[in-house]
Amino acid sequence: MKYVVTIILIGCLFLIGHGCRTHRNTDSAPKVEDLLVEQGDLPDGFSGGQIADTRPKMFDKLPYGEKEVHQKFQRSQEAAGGVSIFIYKSQGDLERAYNQVVTGFGQAMDSYGVKSERHVLSNVGEKAEGTFAIYTTMQSRFTNGEVAFVRCGALVHIRLSDTPWDQITTYANRLDERLRPRLCK
Repeated sequence: MKYVVTIILIGCLFLIGHGCRTHRNTDSAPKVEDLLVEQGDLPDGFSGGQIADTRPKMFDKLPYGEKEVHQKFQRSQEAAGGVSIFIYKSQGDLERAYNQVVTGFGQAMDSYGVKSERHVLSNVGEKAEGTFAIYTTMQSRFTNGEVAFVRCGALVHIRLSDTPWDQITTYANRLDERLRPRLCK
């Protein structure tokens, strides 16, 4: 028993010493979970998975928001993207997070030699950018699209695989319209 307690204590000290940060959402931030996905938002066969406040690994280096909400998308039991919303009190943190996200667009695809098309979107959010990549193998054709936009102190990131670009931007527009009254008070 002493051995188990000692191991647990050493593990806790190790984690504390290495700057492990746990994110906690604040109650003062607007509730947005109920706005993430509505009927008709996603392509046929897609569904929203569990909503969590644990950020996906791809966002590890972003500043922590006052509130963070993340939902994965699935198609036929397979991961097919997701949506994340980061609500910031600090305009500086919001700008840093947005710039980090859009700078990272397409990097995973580029590492495989697949070039992404970058887009500036004028009809979503206060500012928005996106990227879309098409890649083929001998048997299949795949796509990957991402959109990031800012709306009233929030950064929204959407990723959908195997979805046409116009359907991704339509979802971004619909989500933006739902978020606006809740975030812009």
